[in-house]
Amino acid sequence: MFDTATLAGFMYGQTVLVKACQVAKIPFDGKQAHSALYDTERTAELFCAMVNRLKDLGGFPPLSD
Repeated sequence: MFDTATLAGFMYGQTVLVKACQVAKIPFDGKQAHSALYDTERTAELFCAMVNRLKDLGGFPPLSD
């Protein structure tokens, strides 16, 4: 299982939310940073961007039994 920060490190080389958003070209307002709602919304947007990018790249290979 990956969390969003680990996945961002794998995909973008960044584990800090603001830096990962910058690499993913997701707007990030530093004045709103560290607000629980704002950070949660940006984290969700980042996660969706990463999942969509993985899908575009062909996804993960299936797990073998």
